Amino acid sequence: MTPAVLLYLGAPAVLYLITFMTPAFGWPLAGALVLLLWRAMRSGDGDGGPRPPTLFAAAWSLPVLALMGFGTDHFNWDWIKHWALLNTLEAQTWPVQLTLQGEPAFLRFYLGAYLVPAGLAYLTGWSIVGCTAVWYGLGLALAFEGLGRGAGRLASLVIPLFLTMGGADGWMQTLLRPEDRPISFTGFHHEWWANTLLDHPLQYSAPLSQLLWVPHQALPCLLFVGLLLRLRRPADIGPTVLATGLLALWSPYVLIGASVLLAAQLLEPPDLRHALRHPSLATTSCGVFAAVFVGLMAWTLSHQVPQGGLCLDCVGERLTRPGAYVLFLAVELAIPALILRGRLVQNATSVAALAILTLLPWTAGSVPDAAMRISMPPLVYLFARSALHITQLAPRRLAPAVMAVATLSGPTAWGEATFHLEGGARHAALPAHDPLAARSYVVWARRSDYAVTEFFDICGWKWRPQYFSSTPPPTWPGLPTTPSSR
Repeated sequence: MTPAVLLYLGAPAVLYLITFMTPAFGWPLAGALVLLLWRAMRSGDGDGGPRPPTLFAAAWSLPVLALMGFGTDHFNWDWIKHWALLNTLEAQTWPVQLTLQGEPAFLRFYLGAYLVPAGLAYLTGWSIVGCTAVWYGLGLALAFEGLGRGAGRLASLVIPLFLTMGGADGWMQTLLRPEDRPISFTGFHHEWWANTLLDHPLQYSAPLSQLLWVPHQALPCLLFVGLLLRLRRPADIGPTVLATGLLALWSPYVLIGASVLLAAQLLEPPDLRHALRHPSLATTSCGVFAAVFVGLMAWTLSHQVPQGGLCLDCVGERLTRPGAYVLFLAVELAIPALILRGRLVQNATSVAALAILTLLPWTAGSVPDAAMRISMPPLVYLFARSALHITQLAPRRLAPAVMAVATLSGPTAWGEATFHLEGGARHAALPAHDPLAARSYVVWARRSDYAVTEFFDICGWKWRPQYFSSTPPPTWPGLPTTPSSR
């Protein structure tokens, strides 16, 4: 599946380089990427060339798509943004420039998940909803196919196990609620349970929550982890490095976590270390392209970068009250700790994942995005390893392992699924002063034709700098002086 994954991750990058970048370096890089993708498709790098996902993997993408909202027509709060950006990309000339609040605005948000469905809808006249569903469905099928590789006789158990895994958030939110405010597992989003203990917004999202709220970042993360789990031979280095570099367009935060895991994976096995010292032309080409592409995206996205992210100055104060942070980590990492036990520290990649997840809570800033998204690759990797390990257990140990997952994180997954099926109805039924009646729980995207101005009117204009700069990024081509107001 490596060639298919590279094609999926690389298609938006080709579009971006041609349309958003100055032609002097955008077009040559697009040509180089097309050549690398063509080589991967032709050779398969020992993976047999691109193949469609199995029916089982494709079938599992359908219920996840339905939970996203494609089956119910109500999408969670984050989808107001997703639809607004998708509609803008479909309607506007690329690179996108608008007038917002009387000022020029240049779209510089990471666009990997949006460019293909928006471009397809524009060229064909098809529904943006349908194009997005097909694009995300294909990504889900590829991700689930990659996860199931090497699962052995119980491959059909890997995907549902993986989607059930997460922290014991449901239990904690229920236990921490005041006695006069009972809560059930059904229909509630549980992942902000630690806010009152930590005095700052922090959550580690379970794979299912990642896919339902932020599929534009979760899908490339799952695809990367699938490649990482299969990185065993020198021939796999180039494609995996290339895929990692392409994450810069999809999610730079995911790229940070993924890069640490990739480095750990490459530095441990002797044959991979030897291949790094004596790289082939194919590996070198992939590495050079990935480095240049990451550099260009960093140059683009750092232009008028908004404040937020991490807070290194907060570490000292938080170390004076470690109990809440230790509890947070214990709750979120209970599944891999119980399932993998000693195997959790048997390889460098797992140790790197644990190190990232352990450090992030102490450094998380007031804007939660950095910690929430950097944590995605290590979380997904550890949950994927746990699911694969369970499928290889002897029958007498299989049932207790499955029961542990169902007991600890099952309520969290059940709450998330029913929360989306019910459109947040149980949160909306709570008194207005209840913290679980927050806007992000009760305001839903009930349509798919939002404009950018509606997105900011609903969610807040404070988010404008995260998505738009007031001057075009330095890597963009020359633009007309009068942007559109659409």
